Amino acid sequence: MRTHEISYDDAARLVVVRVSGEWRADAAEQQWRETMQACAERGVSCILLDVREQSYPFDAQEAFTLFAGTVKTVQGKLVAIMCRPEHVSFIAAGPAIGDATWNHARFFFEEADARHWLEQTRSDAADG
Repeated sequence: MRTHEISYDDAARLVVVRVSGEWRADAAEQQWRETMQACAERGVSCILLDVREQSYPFDAQEAFTLFAGTVKTVQGKLVAIMCRPEHVSFIAAGPAIGDATWNHARFFFEEADARHWLEQTRSDAADG
């Protein structure tokens, strides 16, 4: 069973999404709708997406097509994707899709690295 939990980190000003279970398109679409709502409610553009406990019922070559279909409503966000090293071939589609949909996404193995990138990238963007 796939689940997701969405929370807000007040100190870091970002939405945190933690996903576990097997990836499903309908659940991923719902998760992104709820994530965008959380961003709008808090006025933030940074998302920490933790998919380290998620599994994938397809091969890495299908990932791009399947992931792209679920993020149609996501635009203008900084997304730090945390994954397990063995899932890099799946998650590598994320930054490419992000760039194609007016987002900036990168993947990380450690939460501290992901949070640092979000903070630094947001600061760099603010400095213009």
